[in-house]
Amino acid sequence: MMRNRNRNQRDGNHEVLSLLNEINNKLNLVLGMELVNMATLDDVVTAVADESTVVDSVVTLLTDLKAKLDAAIASGDPVKIQAVVDAIAAQKQKLADAVVANTPAVPAV
Repeated sequence: MMRNRNRNQRDGNHEVLSLLNEINNKLNLVLGMELVNMATLDDVVTAVADESTVVDSVVTLLTDLKAKLDAAIASGDPVKIQAVVDAIAAQKQKLADAVVANTPAVPAV
C-alpha cells in the first residue's frame, strides 16, 4: 500500500513538473514575442524619425532654391537665372532618383 502511495506521489510530481515545464515554455514564447514586438516598434519610431529628417531636408532644399531663383530674377541677369534653373533640374533629378530607389515595388495583384 505504501508503494502504491509513493508511486502515485511520484506520478503526481512528474505530472506537475511536466505542466510547469509546459507553462514555462509558453511564458518564454510570450516573452520572446514581446521582444520582437518591441523591436518592431523601435523600427517604426526610427523610420518616422528618418522620414522627418528627409522631409526637413527637402523643405530646406526647396526653400534655398526658391531664394536663389528669386534673387536671380530680381537681378535680371539671364546667366544667373539659367544657373538656378540648372540647379533646380539637377536637384529635381537627384530627388526623383532617391524617391524611386527608396520606394518599395507595388506587389502584383
